[in-house]
Amino acid sequence: MKSIYNFKTMFLVSFSIILIGTFLKIMNWGFTEPTIIIGLLCTLSYIILGIFEVNNSPKIDKPEKYMWAIAFIFFGFITGLVYLISGRKRIMQ
Repeated sequence: MKSIYNFKTMFLVSFSIILIGTFLKIMNWGFTEPTIIIGLLCTLSYIILGIFEVNNSPKIDKPEKYMWAIAFIFFGFITGLVYLISGRKRIMQ
């Protein structure tokens, strides 16, 4: 049950840190690179959490698990958003 909150939290933290890092970069302020690196590490963590949740779900079959895993790897943010909004309810129940 804790994994449910971890994915959502990491997704939102990652999105906000990347957004702050982008703003800092546009404004040419300091601490841009560390902020973006932290945001990318948070992005990597929610991608790993998402793949872990999908692979451990007994509700979906193998081809769909492969589809989600490939989508998380190549389209991280978009897949994370789709998974959070619609796919997670079906997979985690």
